[in-house]
Amino acid sequence: MKENVIEGSSSVQHSEHAVHQAQSVPVHPGVSTQSDSSLGLSSNVGVLLVWLWWILALVFAIAEKRDRRIRTQAIQALIFEGIVYVISMIAGIGFSLVSVVLGITADASASSGSMSDPIWIVFLLVMCCYMLFVFLFCLGIPVVGIIMGLSGKELKLPFVYKWAENIVEKWSN
Repeated sequence: MKENVIEGSSSVQHSEHAVHQAQSVPVHPGVSTQSDSSLGLSSNVGVLLVWLWWILALVFAIAEKRDRRIRTQAIQALIFEGIVYVISMIAGIGFSLVSVVLGITADASASSGSMSDPIWIVFLLVMCCYMLFVFLFCLGIPVVGIIMGLSGKELKLPFVYKWAENIVEKWSN
């Protein structure tokens, strides 16, 4: 009878161990359910959030203290958005100047300067191609960052990632 009690307690311990192991397995493969960050989020969810919107990236870059992965991705997202913003501003100013110059030269020439002139058509095509490129670039990189973040990997943009790592290293010291 004593042997049955010992065997019974052993099977209870074994089943408790199995329940504990089942609870620690992530719900989705590659997605951590443990709270790794100082904000109480898993690392994967934090990376997803930093690539959604630059304000969230700013919040995570400032507030996150423990999870280096979230902080590095947040700073990388901020640098990326800043670079895209500066390029867009320069291109917008350039397109505005070109349109003013084309408008002035069109008025000075013998033609009426209408939008059907070949130079205007080329200008509008170049501007539309640029806007399409910027739209796809601004949408594509964050989507890749979100997908890689959810799978537990890191998006490492050339030059930008190293820059972000250096900033995180300086802020950590």
